[in-house]
Amino acid sequence: MPFNQRSFLQLSGLLLLLSLLLSACDSSAERKEISLQAWQMIDDGALVIDVRSPKEYAEGHLEAVPNIPHDDIAELIKVIGNNKSRPVVLYCRSGHRAGVSQEALAEVGYTNVFNGLGLSNLQSARR
Repeated sequence: MPFNQRSFLQLSGLLLLLSLLLSACDSSAERKEISLQAWQMIDDGALVIDVRSPKEYAEGHLEAVPNIPHDDIAELIKVIGNNKSRPVVLYCRSGHRAGVSQEALAEVGYTNVFNGLGLSNLQSARR
């Protein structure tokens, strides 16, 4: 392989690695900011719901937070109540299931539901 082609491949690999590292840093900072926003809502009195499985919930959860699995939308609606603008923070392990629940609630008119991401994100943002 000629020197120029090898140098080009090495430089391309280095740039790819650098871009991956930078995006990971941005993602981490963004997740922390989202978790801090969730805590602000919680401190202001938002209802918090853990949408993980009962098994995950039993392994640890935020204090005094109910567990309603993400696929039980009827129970989420029952617990949140008829006030569709009530501030609600949902969390799971990574934020995916909380996002699914958030979208389902938005589809039926709930306007102030926040995806607090994962339990570990919330716990580390609070330290």
